[in-house]
Amino acid sequence: MSFPLPVFRPKRGHHALLCALILIAMFVLSGCQTYNQQTQAMLESYRYGDVESAAKVAVERASKYPDNKDAVLNRLEEGAILRSAALAAKDPQTARNRLEASNLAFDQAEAAVDAY
Repeated sequence: MSFPLPVFRPKRGHHALLCALILIAMFVLSGCQTYNQQTQAMLESYRYGDVESAAKVAVERASKYPDNKDAVLNRLEEGAILRSAALAAKDPQTARNRLEASNLAFDQAEAAVDAY
């Protein structure tokens, strides 16, 4: 004895909604990158000793995505890279500015953790 399998048939007028949902899902999933892919340029700059470029990218990234799921991690990386940039700075004023920015980034990371 065989049983007929249920077949999904959208109601009249729901085809457009179904197509829209499929397109949205495809768009969202195609734009996803892993964290490593998103931060590759910044981390490579840092590894090769170009801390100024890495600091610039870290600051931009943390400022661009202040509320996403990686916000705490972005701020911690920003603080760590700015700290390294301060240590590498040849000018005392630049070093001081980098240290202050580093402390601010760490404070923002702490505030985000406390908010949870």
